[in-house]
Order: sequence, then structure tokens, then C-alpha cells
Amino acid sequence: MRFKHQILATACALTAIASGYAQQPYGGCWFPDEVINWSASTDADAKFNRSRIPLQTRIDNNAGRGQVETATITNKMCSMTPSQGDNNFLAYQPTYWQYMEKFINWGGAGNEGIFVLPPAGTIDAAHLNGVKILGTLFFMPRTIGGRDGWIEAMLTKDENGKYPYAVKMYEIAKYFGFDGWFINKELDNGKRVNEWSDFIKCFSETADAAGDTYMEIQWYDASGDPTINILKSHRNTSQFLEYNSTGDKSSYASQLGCTAEDIYHRLYAGIECSQAGLYGFSVPSAGSIALFTPEQHTYKVLTDGLWSDPTNIVGQKAYDIQAEVFEREYNTWAGGSSFSGISSKVSAMSTISSMPFTSSFSVGLGKHRFVKGEKMNTQDWNATSVQSILPHWRSNVDGMTFAYDYDDAYNHGNCVKLTGTLSAGNHTWRLFKSKIAVSNGGVIRLVYKTNGAAPSVKVSDTTLSGAKTSTNNGWTVAEYDLASLNGQTISEIDLLLNATADNSNYELKLGELSVLPANYNPAVLPVKDIEFKGNLNDKDGDLRLSWSYDYNTDFDHFDIFVTNAKGRKLVGQTRGEGFYVPRFSREGNEKSIKVELVTVMKDGSTQVAKSQDMDFHIAAAPVISVTPMKSYAKVGEVITLTASGSDNPTTYAWTLPSSVKLVKGDLADASIQVEALAEGRQNITVKVGNSYGTSTFNDIAFDVFSDVAYKEVYNAAIGKNISCGRAVTGKADYLIDGDSKPSNKDFCWSDISTNPYVIVDLKTPHTVYDFAVYDNHSLIKGGEDNIANYRILVSDNGSEWKEIVNATNVSDENIHRAHIVPTVARYVKLQPYSDKRFTCRLYEFEITARDNSRITIEAPHTINLEPKETQTITVAYNMNGEEVADNFGLSLSSESSYITFTEPKNDGNGHFTFDVTAAKKIGKAELTVALQNGEAKRQTFIDFILDSKDVANSLNGTEAEMRKFNEDYVAGATYDSQKTGNLTDGDTTTEGLTEEMYEDPCISRNDLWAVFTNPRRFSLGKVKVFIPAGNKGVNSNDKEGYVNNAISIRTSNDGLNWNIVESFDNLKDVSELTCYLPEADPFTYLAVVCDVNTYFYPSLAEVEAYAQLEADGPKVVPVAIANGFNYDIIAEERPVEDHAELEFSYGCFYTSNVNNDFAISSPDSRIIVTKNGTTFELADYTQKNVLFVENKNTDYTLEFAEPIPAEEIYVLCNCTSTREITATIKYEDGSVSEEFIIDVPRSDYDTDNIDEFAITDLKVLEDETTFGNKKHGMNEVAIKANAEKNAVAVNFRASKSPEFWVFGISALADMNGSKIRLTPSVATLKIAPESTENLVVTYNMNGETREANFSADAEFAGEGVILGEITEDEAACTFTVPVTALSDKGNGEITFTVTNGEFAKVCKVKVSVEKPSEFTGWKHDVIAESTPSNEFTTKYLDKDGWVLYTSAVKEEGAVAGDDRTIVTSKGTVFTLEPYDAPNALRLDAYDDPAELTAVNPSLCERLHILAISANGDCDVEVTVGYEDGSTDEPQTITIQDWYGDATGTALHGFDRIFASDSSWSYDVDDFDGQNNFRLFEFAINLDATKKFQKVGFQHSTNRTYPTILALAKEEKTSGIDSIESDGDKTIEAVYNIQGIEVKNPTSGLYIVRYSDGSTRKVIIK
Repeated sequence: MRFKHQILATACALTAIASGYAQQPYGGCWFPDEVINWSASTDADAKFNRSRIPLQTRIDNNAGRGQVETATITNKMCSMTPSQGDNNFLAYQPTYWQYMEKFINWGGAGNEGIFVLPPAGTIDAAHLNGVKILGTLFFMPRTIGGRDGWIEAMLTKDENGKYPYAVKMYEIAKYFGFDGWFINKELDNGKRVNEWSDFIKCFSETADAAGDTYMEIQWYDASGDPTINILKSHRNTSQFLEYNSTGDKSSYASQLGCTAEDIYHRLYAGIECSQAGLYGFSVPSAGSIALFTPEQHTYKVLTDGLWSDPTNIVGQKAYDIQAEVFEREYNTWAGGSSFSGISSKVSAMSTISSMPFTSSFSVGLGKHRFVKGEKMNTQDWNATSVQSILPHWRSNVDGMTFAYDYDDAYNHGNCVKLTGTLSAGNHTWRLFKSKIAVSNGGVIRLVYKTNGAAPSVKVSDTTLSGAKTSTNNGWTVAEYDLASLNGQTISEIDLLLNATADNSNYELKLGELSVLPANYNPAVLPVKDIEFKGNLNDKDGDLRLSWSYDYNTDFDHFDIFVTNAKGRKLVGQTRGEGFYVPRFSREGNEKSIKVELVTVMKDGSTQVAKSQDMDFHIAAAPVISVTPMKSYAKVGEVITLTASGSDNPTTYAWTLPSSVKLVKGDLADASIQVEALAEGRQNITVKVGNSYGTSTFNDIAFDVFSDVAYKEVYNAAIGKNISCGRAVTGKADYLIDGDSKPSNKDFCWSDISTNPYVIVDLKTPHTVYDFAVYDNHSLIKGGEDNIANYRILVSDNGSEWKEIVNATNVSDENIHRAHIVPTVARYVKLQPYSDKRFTCRLYEFEITARDNSRITIEAPHTINLEPKETQTITVAYNMNGEEVADNFGLSLSSESSYITFTEPKNDGNGHFTFDVTAAKKIGKAELTVALQNGEAKRQTFIDFILDSKDVANSLNGTEAEMRKFNEDYVAGATYDSQKTGNLTDGDTTTEGLTEEMYEDPCISRNDLWAVFTNPRRFSLGKVKVFIPAGNKGVNSNDKEGYVNNAISIRTSNDGLNWNIVESFDNLKDVSELTCYLPEADPFTYLAVVCDVNTYFYPSLAEVEAYAQLEADGPKVVPVAIANGFNYDIIAEERPVEDHAELEFSYGCFYTSNVNNDFAISSPDSRIIVTKNGTTFELADYTQKNVLFVENKNTDYTLEFAEPIPAEEIYVLCNCTSTREITATIKYEDGSVSEEFIIDVPRSDYDTDNIDEFAITDLKVLEDETTFGNKKHGMNEVAIKANAEKNAVAVNFRASKSPEFWVFGISALADMNGSKIRLTPSVATLKIAPESTENLVVTYNMNGETREANFSADAEFAGEGVILGEITEDEAACTFTVPVTALSDKGNGEITFTVTNGEFAKVCKVKVSVEKPSEFTGWKHDVIAESTPSNEFTTKYLDKDGWVLYTSAVKEEGAVAGDDRTIVTSKGTVFTLEPYDAPNALRLDAYDDPAELTAVNPSLCERLHILAISANGDCDVEVTVGYEDGSTDEPQTITIQDWYGDATGTALHGFDRIFASDSSWSYDVDDFDGQNNFRLFEFAINLDATKKFQKVGFQHSTNRTYPTILALAKEEKTSGIDSIESDGDKTIEAVYNIQGIEVKNPTSGLYIVRYSDGSTRKVIIK
């Protein structure tokens, strides 16, 4: 990795984005917002993507006959298409242009772009051959990334009634040189057709007005029939018809107002070449066709797997594959042994109609680059731009083989050759179709090589003779005078081979064929605006060259030469206005290279347009970078500083201020470590020298802060503003949301570019210190690579930028961290970059910084509180001249639950006050106090110490394990151990570590540990350490001094990994230390670690640790069992047979007293803590200590020692034979809970299911010495209980022979809480959209006295719902709260709290906004809303076990989301039934009709049915019934099989999930993964004069399974359909009967409020 930080003012140029860097240009692949804002002047790649070759006129356009167009994907990813080819041999090169009329550059993707421009080189080749070429606008379906907003934006008009996007699409096509657009509309097909027709008309009229009457829009909407409105928008509009719609379309001419001949150029029947396979399609005899991806089987299938390895796309493997590609292309177009070829139905077309004409037979590929037979470079390359017009006929001369030769060429990269046996006689090799009128003579030039009979040129039927020949670099140049042909027309150009004898090894190579005017003198081609840019550093470089020119018929192409120390090389050729030279190495210490742009005309003559020397970096004295590994610190911290410089520095000289001390390294080293001795900005000087001179850095290297100021350094990016170049996935906001590990991998910022960027606006100036960039592999493995390089730039104004980080070759880092010297900035730009386009996918961008506001605030540093005490706190502030902003205010926050606080109040005189209340805790909590003013923030911190006289010392009477390490403490170091009770005997003054214990002094760091262990885990708030004699003693040299240098308090859960809670350093005269612990999870080990001064003896008097006060509210407590244990299977001593029954898997469990390995617990502790944190207490080891459920149909009961008001019961259990066990809870009032099924795996687990166990690593002893050969585990099962009752027992029962063991019971219960009982009216409150339901909570005082503060409060957590005012009915003992749904979506939970005195009682109710069902009669649940899917469905869709699923299971492939809404391709809105209820009607053959009944019968015009059919197509008979008892005649609908393409579907592209647990082929929750399933919609016409009431379904097709998923009524519109103003009064608002304002009222009762304040009720029918 190279990591460069530029911090010297002289080295930090102010730059714009990507200035000074070359970088590979790429073709256009854009989203709508990029298109509407596009301008050639701001598009850095515009010149590189522009074609200047006009569309050539064909001499024969096959008028009146069927045409062929292709929709071709020219590159693997449309966003990764290099602008002018690349230096590799693999690229799709269309070479049969003569059979095409149009070429659609097909592409587009939801994560790349939907406007896809044709590559400039492909435009060049198409236009040379007279082929129109169209870009693509792809509106893909929503399932693959389509977005509704795209169409809305496109169809928005400006103030002049024009469509801005239509005008912009013309501008883009005109500038880049292509002929129009293919609009591939697969989103909302059939909608807004008239608007699209107007849009196309706007495009075409704009083009016509500019004189570009050839511009065309081609339409596709998945229809097999012409979309007449679209086609009538303009004479040039054409349509790509859906597959399987071939045939004569001339009958549409009259509807379109055109001739039958025109139809061949306007309607193209699609042929799906991809699915058809290689040569698997046929060309119809009538009509025109559109070949969709004809390259799929000729090119794509051969190359798709090669791109991941760069070595595959150059060299012999690439040569062999490309040969196979051309063979397949030949067979497809010209015909082979198994396929007649497209040419059998379509004649070749030509643009060769005048002089000059030239062809070098280039296919746009090469291993070398040639100029007139001279090899000017060796490198693999592809460039469609320099394709020649290729022979229109490529059939072989009898006995000969046609091939492309890349090892020898006259120009470009290849020649064509014939090889094989040439028999005696005359042979004609047909080449070019033409129509060249000869009037003033001319020349045909043929350049060739042969080892036998020389070729002659044959034009029309005339064989030319008398050629003048010469040689050039081994090639024969033959020139034929055409004067004899004056007045004739050359209709064909061929070669005649006249062999006098057979030649079995004949070879003929053609390098060029040209037809030139007599005395040809090409016109000069003016080349303007030439600009050579390069990024040439000390090792390598690349170039971007651009220019402008206007095409003339004498022009052929441009050559680009580079001359360096090794000579002159041809590095590229193009017909465009730009060329990129990829990165090349510097040769030795060469100072510069010469770059030449050379114009090449059709006769091969050249003109040097520009020659320029480009300089490499010139070595000089170092440009210095200083990198602190952290640039902010507190006093005492150590900072690493590293100096680096350009051009190989060799000497370093540091100068440090008095406030900084060198602690490691030498001042002549490149890297040193220094200690901060004082607060302030640390100015550092370093001189760095190399062989060219010495430079000096003298600037701030790091800041040293006070404790308060140190905490003001934070991730300043969170909550700020961010913008980006673009985002193809996710959005830039995700980078600054504070979540570097999002739950969804698409919660990222992603772009495809060479230099994507984001800009964070910190809103005010900040001092910036370091950065962290979370790359793709920080969250997911695989997929896109991490970024390779990135820059970070800063700015004060957002326009002038200074680069401060340039990190290269960092792709192996998942999180990129960059440290800089303190730098003031408001804007920060992150810019990944590469020479070539790449996919960037980042999850978080952290900017560590400190706000530079002038505001000051003052607050108490430490405040002491008693548990539950409240104090009023005052914070003072001083604006210091800053203006008060609208958002001025004080905010409070704390990560600790130990304190709560009120909203701060401002007295307007520089003070805020607020109350802080302590919880029933001891310990330490920190409160963050932040003053916000505009975008500036100042913050401070208050420590709260919570302490009480009522807390107990948990260590009293216990023992400490004393560990004395034999070296400086590190994890894993060895130590001597002994135990003592002296430190917990209550004596706080007497030495507890006697001479008998420690004869030797301490000589190592942190080498004396007092470790206390609590298997039940400590939950502490305070630790006190007492030191005898004021920490004074005598060392081994009899010198007096202080014993302990430092003492730290540490905690651990495993005794190996320790957390330092607090460290008391530089101890002097001290007798007592108090450490208050912050809120933390309980822990097993507590350590007091002494760093004893060298040669002093250990000294401690006492250690006290104070347990937390019992918290109010429910907690998990072990439940004592009075009766029910029936076996003793835990041995506490040996012999095990005397202390346990060997009944568990032929053995028993045991304590560590028996064996340390795999023991269940220690002998003096019966506590077990599961991996979930639940504490269980095992029964007495000397008594029966487990319950064994061993007989079926028998009740086994564990009776509690005392009743307990449990919210949940936890069972510690396992089984040795898998059987379902039924558990019930018995209550004190005699009632019994619902049955709970316990289904746990066998206890002898393996690694595949270890996560299913709460306790692992247990073994059994089968006798005194024999362990069982398997490990066992225990499961923790939670059973929901009713906390309003007292539980007294748990009962277990099995219906089959079980082997189920229960080891202990725990409960979640509030043992000291309120006795009040709360009972909500429902567990889940379901509300219809825009309506109100009352939640009623009944309370029972249960003997508790009603206090003065008795009250209720309700809070809602979720969305879409609001709560009204709570009312109490004291007589009924109820509280009522109105709950209102604001819209048709919403869900969450209400927390209802009743306060009485110091206690509070809480109950919770879930809330769900659900559209009420319009029909009853649904019988089956076929949609899984969660997993395992077999527990959330009741019926399969087929015979095997497949069902549908929602987005809550998995986003991809879901049939619908939480809103249960499906919008079909026809625009019908269906609402599925609730997922947790019957939501479908699965029909079985020959069953009685299944009926669905309308909840509210109504007059309807149509009934829409959404259905699916598994295992084949199915006919379903539909019978409609009315409220008057009448029925319609049955109608039959045919539901096609659920798997297939999108044709005719209502919804397509979703997946299915397996819900059966009885399959050998699939497991429960397996996904199919094909995402190719579909729903169908049917419309049934109804009698709108009668109220529709019900519909019945019946089918009789065996082994098919149709399912009705939803119905939608299309009600008759009648009666009042709107609310109108009343006289002079205007309507102010409309409300429903619940009082909620409604914007678009439908049918129902409403309240209207008028402008004069009056109201009245209205009914809309």
C-alpha cells in the first residue's frame, strides 16, 4: 500500500474533481437526471464518445422486401464500455453489416443506467456500411430495478408544452452522431400511450426542424400487435414487435397512412435468438425481423466466463475463441452446413457508390499495429472504429479456405487470406458490391502477397490488365488505370485467379483494395481544438488526447504515435475525436515522450495534425508529508509521527517543542514516537533531504486537549449534508448515517465510474483529524472488489479543493483509515479512483473532527446523587459574539440508564436548567450536554456518581486468588498463585499481604493481581481498595518510598480477556481508592491489579465490592422447586455410583469436584448461566435434582416453593430421544395456561446444530473412569405466562414414549412491583385505514391503595398511527385511549403505563392498520410472512409443498410487501388478505363450488380475479351471484401454469419457498431461486343493475391446483361523485366521521367545513 498525505502549502494545489488525471473514458450509460443535465461542455468524455462519420447512402436498400435489424449487447456491462476499444483481443465485432438495416445498441440496467449510447466506434462502422444505429432507453420492470419516477419525469412538459427529455434526447443523438433511440418500455405497459405518442412527436419535430429528418424512434412495449397511436406520431417511428409475431404486416399501411413498402421499415417481428440457441431460429419469408441478441450464442456464451481473469482476453486463448466467434457469425449470416443463413433471405447491401473508396479489410482487432506493411507495435487490441468495409461476399474459392490473418497486415491489424489447393484454371473471388460511375478515369489499387498465381482485378464483367506494380514492405502494390471504363458503372469488384497448374499449398493475402480518382490529391482535413493531456509521474503515465474535425470523403482515420527511448510506436487508431492511451511504463529516466496525431487519408497519405513533447515528473528536493497515527490526544498519550517525501528521501531531522517528549526512535529516523506533555497545538519541524536537496516541514502535527475538549472530537459526518456524482445503488446518505454494518447490503452508496465521489458538508468549519471508509468487504464477502485507490480533499467553500490524502493499492483493506495533521475545512470530498471504470460500493464514511465554534459552555464536572434522588442542574453559556440561530438550544443525552433528565429550560440570561433523577442504582453515569446554534455545536460532559449507605459489600468473607506474574503482564503470561482471606476480613488498615506470602519484591509491570470469582456473576456499582501505611514502605534495598505506582480495576467473563474499568496512576500518599463502575453487563471475575514500584514488596489491606441495589421491575430469578424432581443424575463426589444414578445416557453428570473437564458446575455452586444470559439454580446435588419425563400419557409436575407472578417461565432441559412434550403452567387460582409444545433436539449434539443449545460441552461418566464418547448440551425454552396471576407449578406430558429431562426452572417476574393487574381489551388492535378504534385497558387494584398520583399514560412506537386523549371510567375501572390510523399503512406497539405511588405497571398492545376484508370465505393460508414457512401457512399451492412469501421473509422474489398490495400489469390494485389469516382459496378438482361472499354487496360493473395455477394450465368455472338470489351463466377462465415468461401475466418475476417437512428433495424454507413465477388477472363482466353478492369457483382438471388469491370490485359510478361549494361559501376541508381530514373522499359519510366556519354532513354514494 502506498499512502501519501500532502500537507505543505506549496505542495497542495487547489484542484477540481479529477483534474490532472487522465483516466479511461467510457461510453454513456446514464440515468434520467444525468441526461436532462447533460452538456457536451461539461461531459469530460464527450469527445471520446462522438462519431463524426455520417450515415452513408446505400445503393440498394432492399426496397419492398423484408429487412433485418439487430438488438445487440455490444459489451458485457453497458457502463463498462470503453469509448474506443481497449488493449485486449476480445470484443464483439459485428462484421455482417451488409445484411442489416438497423442496429440497436441494446442495454440498460437498474444499477448502471437506462439511457445507453452506442459506442462511437460501433457508430463509425455502422455508418460506413449504411446502417442506422439507435441508442436504447430501457424502462425495465420494477422487479429488476424499474422506478416509477422515471416515466413521470420523462412525460413532464415545460412551460412551452414541450417535453424537455425529448429535446435533450435529440441533442444527445445529434452530438454523438447516432440516428435516434429505441424505447424499450417494459414498465407499466399499455399506460399513457397518448402521452408517449406526443413525446415521440416532440422528438421527431425537433429533429426535423434542425434538418435531421432521418432521426428515428423505435418503440417496444411487449405487444405482438402494432401500437397504432405510437406509430402515427411520426413517419419515422417504428416498432419492435413481441416474439412470435412474424409475417406480412403490409395490411397495417392504411392505418398508418403509409405505403406497404414503408411497412418493411417500420414493423419488425422480434426473434429471441438467446432462447433459440445457436442457429435455432428461422428467417421468415415475409415481413421484417428484429434479431434480439444474435451475438448470444456466437460470442457471449464463448466469452462470458473469461473476463474475471485478464490473461484470458489476450494471447492464444483469446485468438482461438475469436476464430470460433467469426466461424459462428459466418454460419449465422452467410450459412453453414446446418443453417441456411440470413443471407438466403436478405440480399447484401452496399454503400460503395463513388470514389474514393478504400478497404484494408480490418475487422477491428489485432495482435500488432501495421502502417503500410510495417509493424509499428506489438500488442493485442480492439477498435471497432477502424473496421473497414469488409467484402460483401466471403464464400470461399473452391478448395480454398477464407480466414483473417493477424500476424501480417498492410494496415491496422489484419489482412484476409485464401489458403489451400488452387486448381488449374480461372477462379473468381467475389468481394464487393458497388455502383461507381467512371467518367474521368481513376485507379484501382490492390495490395497483396501470394506464393503463386497473382490475382487480377475484375470489375463487373471486365478483367483489368496492365497494372503498374511496386513493392512496399514485402507487399505487392498493383494499380489499374480505369480510363478504359469511362462512361461505365462498376457494379461489382472481384478478383480473378488464373492458375496454369494445380497448387496444393496456395496462399493469397489481401492487404488493401482502393478505388481512387485519377491524379488523386486529397483535400486537407482541418483538425482543431487539439488537446493532449497526460498524467506522467516518475514511474508511468497515461494520455487523453482530443480534437475536433469535420468529416470529408477523403478522410480515412487518425493514427496516434508515441516516441520514447525505445523508438516510435503506433499506439492507436480511430475515426473519432478522442483517444485514450492506457497506462505505460517510463523507460529508464527518460524526461519526455513525443506524441503525434496523424491524419490518414483514403489513399494512405498523411498529415501531422499535432506533435507535442509530454514531460515526465522531474526529480527535485522532497515534497514532505507528515503522517501522525493519531492527530489529537490528551496529556500523556504517545503519538507516532512519520515523515515521508517524494524522490527517495534519505535524511531526516526532527525538532520538537518543549511540550513534546521523544519516547522512542531517534530524531534522525523517518518515524518517531513522542509523548504529549502539555495541552495545545503542537508545532513540529522536520527536515527531509534527498540527492536533489532538502525541504522543511514546520507546522501543526497534532493537537493536545483537556479531557472535556477531547470528548468534543467526534464523527462529525453524522447528520450533515452529503451529495454525490450519482448513486446507482443505495444513496449517499447511507455513508453518514452512523451504521457501518447495516442489515441490508443495499444500504450503501454505489457508483460505476473511474472517479466517483461524495462531498460531505460539515456545515461549519471543523478541525479534521482522521477518516474511516467502510468498503464493500467490510460487510459482505464476495461481489464487487474493494476500491483500489482513493483521495480525500478538503475545501472552505466547496469549489476550491486541497488534496490531503492519496491512498493507493488498498483493495486488501476492508476498512480504510487515514490520519492527517489537523486541518481546518468545511467540505470533505471522498473520491475513489482508477484508470479504468469500476464498481464502488461503500457503507460508511467517518470524519473525525471538532467544531470550531466560539461559543463556550460551563457545567459542573461531577455531581453526587443518592439512588432515586433528583437534582436541578445549571449550565452556563456565553455566545462570545455569535448570533443566536433559530435552532439555538441545549440537548442532553446519555448512554446510561442510571439517570433520566427533563427538557432543559433557557432563562434567556446565559443559563439552562434541567432536573436529573438517579435510578435505583449505584455507579457512574455520564451525561452529554450539547449546545446547538445553527450548525455549530459545543458540548461538555457531567459525571454523576450514584452511591448509597444501604449497599452491601459482596466480598466480605470471600477469598482472593493472588497472582504474581513472573514477567511484565501480558495475556497468557505465567504466574504463581495462592489464596487469602486477609483482603476481605473487614480490616482496612492492616497489611493483608504478609512477608510469609511474598518473600521476593516485585520487579515487573502490573505483576500483582488480586482476583475475585463469582460463578453467579458480579453486578457491582462500586469497588474500594484500601492501602496500608499511606502506600509507604521499604524496598529490598532498605530504601523508603511509595509501594504502588498504579492500581487498576479490571473485569472479565473468562479470566483471560480483561476490561480495564479505571486506572489510578502515579500514586503517592494514599490510603483509599474508590472506583465507581459505569453501567455494564454482569461479569464473573473482578481483579485489583497492582503495578508495584520496582523492588518494593506487595501491599494491600482490603478490597470491598458493592453490589447493585435490587432494581425495580421484572428480572430473571431462579425458581426454587418444592416437589417433582425424581432422579439424582449429578454426582458431587466420587465414587460416582454412590452419589448419582447412572440413568442419563448410561451415565451421570458431575461437578468439578469429580473432574474439571466437561463438568456441569462447581461443587460449591449450583448456578448455571446460559449463553442467553439466563441464570438457573440446580437442585441440591445430594438430593433428587432432575425431573425425568419417562412415560407417555403421564403428568409430571414441578411444584414451586412459593407462588410467583411470572411474565415468562424458562425451562432448562434436554432429551435423549426426540419427542414433542406438552407443557402447561398452573396458577394459584386453579386455572391452567394454554399448552406449549417443547420440541428440542437430542442432547448429543454435533457441530452442525451446536447453536441450538444454551449450554454445551458437557459429558457423562459411565463409571469411575469411563466418559461417554459424546458431548451433551442443554436447551433453554421460554414459555409465555400471565403475570396477572401467580404461577405455582409447571406440568409436562408426552403423548409418545419420551426421554425428556428438566434440570431447573427460572422466571421473569417483578417480585417487588405493583400488585395492580392490567387487562387490555385485545392483544392486537386492528384498525381500518383512516378510522379510529378504542383501546380499553381494565385495571384491578388487587388490594393496592390508590395513591394521589394514580394515572395512565400511553406511548406508541411505530408509524402511521396517533393516540388520542386517555379517559378513565373509575366506576368501571377502565382507561380508554382512541387509536387513529392516519392512512392505509401503519403498525407498531402501544406501551400502556399505570403509575401509582412509586410503582408503575405496564402492558403492551400491538397495533396493525389493515384494510378490512371485502370478502369472506377465504379458507387457506398460502403466503408465508415469516419462517419456518410451514408454521406460517396451512396449505400448499401444489402437490409438493411450495408456497409464496412476503418481503418480510426475503425482499427478492417476494410476491408482496407489508401493505399486501399487488398492482398488476393492467394497473388493477389488489389487496391480499392478512398474511396471518386465511388468504386464499385453493381449489381441488371435482369439489363443490367454493364461494367468496362480499361483505358489502354493491352495484358493480366488473369483478377482477387474481389467480395462480400450479402443475399445469387449468380451466376454472366462475359463477357470479347477486343479492336478489339470481346468478349469471357460469364463465370459464383459463389460468396458465405458474412458471414461464411474462407474456400475458398480471405479475411476473417472483419466487416461491418450500413449506413441507416431508420431502427428500427440499428442506423447509428452501427457495426455488428462479424468480420466474407469475400471476394472472381475469375480468368478469357483471350486471350493474343488481348488487353483486358472491362468486363461486369450481374446476375439474385432475392434477392441477388453481388458487384464487384476491378479488377486486369495479363498482358502478353513480349518485354524488364529488363535494361542491355551497353558494358563496368555499370548502375549507373534508373530514371523515372520525374527524380525520380526507383529501380524496370516495363513497361514505363525510363532514364538510366551509369558509364561514359552518359545517354539514354529506353522503357520497
